Amino acid sequence: MLLFARALTRTCKWLGILCEFTRAVQHSNRADALKRTAHRNVRTDMATATEFLEKCLSQGSSLEVALADLRQAGTSPIEAIKAIRSVLKVDLGEAKRIFSGSSAWHSENEAADLLHTQILTVLQND
Repeated sequence: MLLFARALTRTCKWLGILCEFTRAVQHSNRADALKRTAHRNVRTDMATATEFLEKCLSQGSSLEVALADLRQAGTSPIEAIKAIRSVLKVDLGEAKRIFSGSSAWHSENEAADLLHTQILTVLQND
C-alpha cells in the first residue's frame, strides 16, 4: 500500500509539472499567434523554413534578425533548427546551440529549461 501511495504521489507531481508547462506554452503560443497574424503573408511564397532563412540572410539580414523573422513567420523550433543546420552547414549540436542562444526563441528556451529543472527536482526527491 505504501508503494502504491508513493507511486501515486510521484504521478501527481509529474501531472502538476506537465500542467504548468502546458499553461506556459499555451500562453507563449497565444502571444506568438498574435504576432503571426500580423506577419501571416511573410512566408506565403516560401516553401520551407530553410528557403526562408536563406532568403533573409541573402538579403543582408544578420542571423539574429533572420531568426526573429523566421519565428514571426510561424516556424516551429524544430523547423528552425533544421533550417539553421542546412543553411549554415553546421552539425545538429551547433545548430541547437545557435538556436538556444537566439533572443528570438528565448521563451521556448525558458519553457524547456523550466521543464528540465522541474523533472530533475522530482527525480532527485524520489
